[in-house]
Amino acid sequence: MAPEHVASNLALFGFGVSSLFFLWMAPRLDAWHEAIALRRVGFTFLVGATLAATYSALKSMGLTPISDLTGILLAAVLGWMAVSGHIILKLRLISAVIAPVITLILLLQFFVAPSPRGMVPMTGEETSLLVGIHVLTAVIGQAFAIVACAITAFYLWLQPLRKRRRLLD
Repeated sequence: MAPEHVASNLALFGFGVSSLFFLWMAPRLDAWHEAIALRRVGFTFLVGATLAATYSALKSMGLTPISDLTGILLAAVLGWMAVSGHIILKLRLISAVIAPVITLILLLQFFVAPSPRGMVPMTGEETSLLVGIHVLTAVIGQAFAIVACAITAFYLWLQPLRKRRRLLD
């Protein structure tokens, strides 16, 4: 098995395990600060899976048409957005929303819509710079839309809790 295939499988496994850790902790928002070890394990799996997805996408660039790499590219971009949101913006729960979405994207790519061409070297017509730029900007746009949707859903989910606290205070 090629290294990029192993890396994509590790990415799927890592995002899945990260999703389990984060979703197991999500209903316990009151104990969110107490379970720091579980959050760190989930975040470690998220970072590892993001690195594996990035490696797989970069190694597959010359072997596979870029239009067939949109799922793993989207997973890598979303993973880096979740990691940076977790570290830079201190959005600790963003990973709990993004990791299951990435897992679903990879599961759909690998099992529902596998590439019919497989890993064959690209011909001249598929290596157009404009096609590559188009696909990359489309993937980055989808990633930003998914993260914006996740942050909005998270905000709307927490809004009633914040209102209740204000009423009780």
